[in-house]
Amino acid sequence: MIKAILNRKILTYGLIFSLVLVSFMIIFDSQASAADDGRLEEYPTKHIENIVGQRKAKGFFGSLKSMLFGSDPLVRFSKPFGITIDESTGKIYVADTSNAQVMVFNKAGEMLNSFGEHDLKGPLGIDVAGNRVYVADSKQSKVVIFNKKTGAYIKDFGNYVTEQVTLGRPTGLAIDEERGRMYVANIDGKNPDDKTDDLHNVMVYNLKGDFIEKIGERGVGKGQFNYPVNLTVDDEGKIYVVDAINYRIQIFNPQGQFIRMFGQTGVTLGDLPRPKGIAVDDKGRIYVSDAYLHLIQVFTPQGEPLFFFGKPGRKDGRFILPADIAIDDQGRIYVVDSGNKRIQVLKLKGKNETSN
Repeated sequence: MIKAILNRKILTYGLIFSLVLVSFMIIFDSQASAADDGRLEEYPTKHIENIVGQRKAKGFFGSLKSMLFGSDPLVRFSKPFGITIDESTGKIYVADTSNAQVMVFNKAGEMLNSFGEHDLKGPLGIDVAGNRVYVADSKQSKVVIFNKKTGAYIKDFGNYVTEQVTLGRPTGLAIDEERGRMYVANIDGKNPDDKTDDLHNVMVYNLKGDFIEKIGERGVGKGQFNYPVNLTVDDEGKIYVVDAINYRIQIFNPQGQFIRMFGQTGVTLGDLPRPKGIAVDDKGRIYVSDAYLHLIQVFTPQGEPLFFFGKPGRKDGRFILPADIAIDDQGRIYVVDSGNKRIQVLKLKGKNETSN
């Protein structure tokens, strides 16, 4: 009798779990369908490797578990957000917000070391220049600089009352090493000369951390921002800013002057309902991750939509809440697959693309 009751309970819980899983997949599939109804085609990619690493599933139940929940990771991220590639060494640096540290990997995706555990609380944006690693710490309202080789703390800036302008919640960070400039996407910055402390802008510093100027203010017009969450700089020094709640990308010249913008709210491909990460390849194409559509859209240098890759899901080449993006000099695309707690490394395939 007791065994029969237990069997019924197991069946009931199993049914409930199945319904929840089906509902979960329906939600993601509906978002993917909305994207598929757009005017672009999905572009093929070659999955190179998964930095987090995937253990091979053993046996039938191992394969079933892997299919339902994903494979057990070899390296455990908590909430990865920022990523950058050191072209001089090929090392990959990932800012994990919840773990409050920077994790370092080699080209093969093997973890080498981590640092910042005692100096960071909410790392988001990250970039490298020279022998230094620069990290935007949103919780501490500052940028922290570390030694690239040792991971040792060097200095920080952005939250001292003696500074001309202090940071509020720095998010994305990008460095133009050739011009000696650092750009920090900033939310709720505080400026003693302004009556409001609700400034959404891009703060410009030199590589020592000395403030130079700020670009923009809160608003919906050209050169204004509403939650700038990420940014990148191309080889010509142009600055690309993810203006998240204005649902667009804004582009500026090296002097901080507005050039153009593209994007709008909506669920058709070409729209940017929840843009998060951004990168530019050697052809000038602009890659934007979207955490609502769970995919990566690619645009021309003028902002015209080209194609997309990825869909919602846990399989290789699919994403949940993709965040930052980086592209190395070999054309590999590094996507912070935040909801899946992993980094995916992909490369475009096609007639005009090479693959490794």
